[in-house]
Amino acid sequence: GFKAVDLDLLPSPNGLTISVSAAGEKAKLTKGRTVKARSKDLVCVSGSLGAAYLGQQILEREKRNFDKTKDDSAQPDLEKYKMLIGSYLKPEIPAGVVSRLEDSGIYPSHGYLVSRGLSDSLKRLVRDSGLGVKVYADKIPFEGNSFAFGKEMDIDQKKEAVKPIIPVAPRPLPKITAEAVIAHLYFTDCDYARLGTRIKCNPAIKRPTDREALRRALMDGRITTVGTDHAPHQLSDKEGGCARAASGMPMIQFSLVAMLELVDMGVLTLERLVELMCHRPARLFEVRERGFLREGCKADIVIVRPNSPWTVTTDVIQSKCKWSPMEGHTFNWQVEHTFCNGHHLFNKGVFDAASRGEALTFR
Repeated sequence: GFKAVDLDLLPSPNGLTISVSAAGEKAKLTKGRTVKARSKDLVCVSGSLGAAYLGQQILEREKRNFDKTKDDSAQPDLEKYKMLIGSYLKPEIPAGVVSRLEDSGIYPSHGYLVSRGLSDSLKRLVRDSGLGVKVYADKIPFEGNSFAFGKEMDIDQKKEAVKPIIPVAPRPLPKITAEAVIAHLYFTDCDYARLGTRIKCNPAIKRPTDREALRRALMDGRITTVGTDHAPHQLSDKEGGCARAASGMPMIQFSLVAMLELVDMGVLTLERLVELMCHRPARLFEVRERGFLREGCKADIVIVRPNSPWTVTTDVIQSKCKWSPMEGHTFNWQVEHTFCNGHHLFNKGVFDAASRGEALTFR
């Protein structure tokens, strides 16, 4: 089947509720092949692009009209919008797409149900493939009637399709903040049998239900930041049983790839990860010129490659303690380059040992 098929429908912001059910067999388009996206591959769009978006706009318009009148006897005439509304409420992959791809010998690497706009689906494709996307606005295959209906509602279909997701002004930080650390987001007490006091920390790692509660809090706003709790004890300091072993573990080197693994698992979005580990710490502690990719900030950048499995072994551990609770684990994301203050500090496994950092400054 497709390497990735996303069905990710969200309720509209005005409270309109949508119930979605799906049934059927998974089409075996790849026929056992491992298909990888390559540079200059075409992005193909099928179905009635733009129809679902207009259907949503029509329903929201009618709800606003109803809220103004509160007239239960007034029924909107939606007959001419039947196709548009149906595309929003009952999204379907056109039946002929699968057979046409098979007949043409085309094997897709990724597939997405466009539910939050074309630009959002393209962002997900960029994230999952590790490649960029070039979009020609005049080549986007919109549904034939969408321009007429868009004009009726004063909506420019091309602009709506290719515009980036509009950034929202950051919410004020709460007066009382909470931080989660990698150890509590990653391990549970089930891991004690395998790792023993290597994962002893304070407070202690607890049950799977506690870990799941922390993971949910990453997305609902209760957790403000994510930290590493990096404590590079010598391995000898971690011996002596739970009463004598030192608390804490080295974690900073593998913190990003561990969190990216949670992104792959659907625990949080890539955007929220950046917010929790970059934007919010800089805002909370008022660190100057850090935490954002923007003009006027220091160029602190990490470039990672997805779908690049690698296993943690002793020889890749950079901490002087030379051990990690992650030893033997295989990650799917790999850090390829790191820039600090604009300097190329890490280049595909090779550090610039002569490089030195800069002191942080605060507002």
